[in-house]
Amino acid sequence: MNRTSDKQLLRLEISRRLEGYSEEDITRRSSQAVARLINYLESTTLQFSSIFSFFSMRREIRTIELHSWAMKNKIPIALPRIIKNSSDMTFHIIDPFDREQLERHPFGFYQPKESLMSAQTESALILVPGMAFNTRHERMGRGGGFYDRLLSRSDRTALSIGFCFEEQIVTEIPTESHDRLVELVVTQEHIYS
Repeated sequence: MNRTSDKQLLRLEISRRLEGYSEEDITRRSSQAVARLINYLESTTLQFSSIFSFFSMRREIRTIELHSWAMKNKIPIALPRIIKNSSDMTFHIIDPFDREQLERHPFGFYQPKESLMSAQTESALILVPGMAFNTRHERMGRGGGFYDRLLSRSDRTALSIGFCFEEQIVTEIPTESHDRLVELVVTQEHIYS
């Protein structure tokens, strides 16, 4: 087998693991993971200029409670916007609770309007979604390479944290030269540092 087909099989396996989750399971496990992440952030001396986050897709860990915490603590939230006719994205500072700042992407998810202020990765916390992670901080996304490109050009003062359910932690991830590591992985059960 080659790396691409290995990744496709792993994505299918993880999708099957998550399919059995009810909406209540996802909400409860997400709340536990957010609490663990916030506890980590509050215990560190690091100061973040912004939090690069994401809007959760179907069976993805929910970020809404983290957004509430960040807003309460006056930490700007930046969300991704897919660049039209490109395989890249930009991040824009947004109030994630203000629907007027959002528009629907042709694939059905919401993203910030292009007119909103762009965010820079300097001293940012970059929350990275993924289909699978391991304890060596390797990550496998959905296959578009968006976050690999973001991480490869991020400022060295940024902190990247993989954010997922414990059920998405695997022993091995088929990696390629363009795949980028995250610095920590946080789930509802553990912080892998």
